[in-house]
Amino acid sequence: MRRAGLAVTFGLALAALVAPVVSAHAQTTSFVAKSSSAAPTEVLNVLAKVKHATRGSAFSATAVVHFADGAVTISLTNHGRSFTAGGGALVPADQPVGPVGVDVTITYNAVAQPTISFQAKVEPAGD
Repeated sequence: MRRAGLAVTFGLALAALVAPVVSAHAQTTSFVAKSSSAAPTEVLNVLAKVKHATRGSAFSATAVVHFADGAVTISLTNHGRSFTAGGGALVPADQPVGPVGVDVTITYNAVAQPTISFQAKVEPAGD
């Protein structure tokens, strides 16, 4: 009888130790996007990522870069099985130096997420 009581107590103690580890693993999915800087006639690279994605989920992304001559749409290519996608747009030769708007749309499990908007940087040639 003593052994059975000890085994039950040990089992409950072990379950109490493991429970915080299991609950800490469940993290909220989040979405991020960023870009490189580039000079005119160079490629401005854009990256989109899903953090804490659920394995087996569908993921795609597109970006729109707002150059002075007009907007350029990029279909971002997935990197293997990861939840990261990237692509690039050639900066026009007559693009002024300074910030350029970028809008990234991520579709995760067939649901379009809110657009992530930020400013990329067009640098002077030779920097």
